[in-house]
Amino acid sequence: MNPEKKLEYFAEAIAKEVEAKKLKARRQMAADMSDAISRAVNEAEAEAGQHILNEKQAIQKAENKRLSEAKAKARRALISLREELTAKLTQDVKADIADFTQSGEYESYLVNSIQVTVAKSMHSFIYIQLTPSDLHLSSIVQESTGLIPEQGDESGMGGYKLLSANRGMAVDCTFKSRLESAMEEFNATIASSSRA
Repeated sequence: MNPEKKLEYFAEAIAKEVEAKKLKARRQMAADMSDAISRAVNEAEAEAGQHILNEKQAIQKAENKRLSEAKAKARRALISLREELTAKLTQDVKADIADFTQSGEYESYLVNSIQVTVAKSMHSFIYIQLTPSDLHLSSIVQESTGLIPEQGDESGMGGYKLLSANRGMAVDCTFKSRLESAMEEFNATIASSSRA
């Protein structure tokens, strides 16, 4: 074969080899580009997912805070309403008690109540404390019960206290103590129903 022909074959072989290397390089570059694009897409999706998760958590946190604030506000309003209701109810009951202690029925109620309490008690009582406004009934109370009347607490609102000889045993039947007991029970009932 002549040198020109050899040179031509050699040039063709080199051209084929270069073309094969180009093709291989293009394929590698395409694969690398595809991998880079896939990585970029995966990273972008992960970043977007994290961003969405962060936003959801921030929204949930803000919602929980608003809900907590609304519950606290509702509790404060409920407590305020409960206190207003209790104060109004107490005021109304005190007014009713004051009206009753000024009525004609009060004297017989007081005497009957004392007699029933003394009869039911297992203790001996000597003294009876009456509120200052009820001291005018002392002689009637002493005649009908045999107890020795004395002045009791001014804020008793009516009613009486029975005392033993050594003043150690007492039965408190004042309207004040009854009202306080009833209001404690009322407040406990309201508090337990508001938790339900």
